[in-house]
Amino acid sequence: MVRAERPKVDFTDPLMRHAAMQAKGVGLCAFLVTLAAWQRGLKVTFHYERASFDARFASAKVQGYRGEVFSISDGRRAHVFSRTMGDCISPTANAIAEDKHLSKRALAQAGVRTPSGIVVERGQTTLVERFVARAVSHVPDRRFVVKPVAGSMGRDVHTDLPAERVLPAVQSIVDARIVVEEFIEGTEYRAFVAAGQCVASITREPPNVTGDGCSTIAALITRKNAERARNPRLASNPIGELDAVAAHLAQSGLRLDTVPVQGERIVLLPVASISRGGDPVDVTSSAPSVVAQAAVAACAAVGLDVAGVDLIVSGAGPDAQAYVIEVNQRPHIGSHSFPMEGTGQGNAVAESIVDFYFPESVGHQVHPALVYDFAAVVTAMDSAQLAEVVLPTIYPDWQVMRLNETGVTAKALTELIRTAAKAAGVHVMASPLPQGGMALCLAAAPANLAILLNLLPPAYRSRLQASASAVLT
Repeated sequence: MVRAERPKVDFTDPLMRHAAMQAKGVGLCAFLVTLAAWQRGLKVTFHYERASFDARFASAKVQGYRGEVFSISDGRRAHVFSRTMGDCISPTANAIAEDKHLSKRALAQAGVRTPSGIVVERGQTTLVERFVARAVSHVPDRRFVVKPVAGSMGRDVHTDLPAERVLPAVQSIVDARIVVEEFIEGTEYRAFVAAGQCVASITREPPNVTGDGCSTIAALITRKNAERARNPRLASNPIGELDAVAAHLAQSGLRLDTVPVQGERIVLLPVASISRGGDPVDVTSSAPSVVAQAAVAACAAVGLDVAGVDLIVSGAGPDAQAYVIEVNQRPHIGSHSFPMEGTGQGNAVAESIVDFYFPESVGHQVHPALVYDFAAVVTAMDSAQLAEVVLPTIYPDWQVMRLNETGVTAKALTELIRTAAKAAGVHVMASPLPQGGMALCLAAAPANLAILLNLLPPAYRSRLQASASAVLT
């Protein structure tokens, strides 16, 4: 499938950024996927639960009160999603992706490089000792990684361990099944694959701060967290665990009250986990070719058409080798849209998901400035009074307008437009502008837009017409 060339969603736009911030946390992925579908005219429905009327969910109550369960329809067929995971994923592929042991076996059988390792039950210390002894007999200074089989978000992951620290790390994890594998030194990547194509990639840097010559590490962490709080992907994952940070710093003779010199980069934790304060860096245009090659091969090996793939690239240039660490069937995609460094990929990753499920819609008209209030959806679903919330379907003849109002009358005009829009059947969303005033998005069929204009007093009507003279198509 060839990816369509379409206008890029601008997440620096104040209203679009505000909408994304409303969806921060667990809802961000759902917001991005539904936004991509909605902007091209597909029907988007949020569901409180699916089990009562969908046989595929009969064995488990899937609650969508956070807006993360939704369906997308083109009028002929519909697909159901849990955040980024749609219903086309096979049970077999899902089981392989969920189990690190099965994933490793599938990758190895397909000839995809992955770190050598074993999966053990908690308490199987003899197996761990044998694996470590065999590994160091070949490479005396071999380092290791220890992590739960079903872990996520960097929880209980121990990396770059010498042989003598492997067993204590295993014993510190409470999960029943644990992975022990060789540590691969190199650069970590997360690649997103859809329909056999690598759409985007990021590197994930460990939690870090950069010295300015006058601030303590603690003060730099506070400043970095303030920056993360303005990022829809990172706002829910500040740099924390200060006890662990202090212990890691102590290994280098540093403390939280140490003042790094100008430009000095201080790594705060050894794990490159975004959930623990790490930084996503967009490298889609600069990642080594082996990243895309290995990611696509890994998805084929596991049987996933849409997935996020974690890799480590060791070496450089023609000697670069990519090792696949994990394949994620429900990946978080916010880092591709909202990296800490780099321009990001707009909403291209979510759009590729919709492309895969609805290839007939690839050439549909797209309204890149069209946006909706995800927070209002979550509020409605959280009330448990509604079985579903449906976004208005955007038809080809609809007009989408964006306007900014400043000055003392901005709020009054916004409220007047909101009231009139509700009566006229016009979609409207508004948010404050950073420097004052209000930003609005309106979408409606021509007839409904005419009703809206007729409901407004002449002075406001002319102002709206003048402000919305540039219709975005």
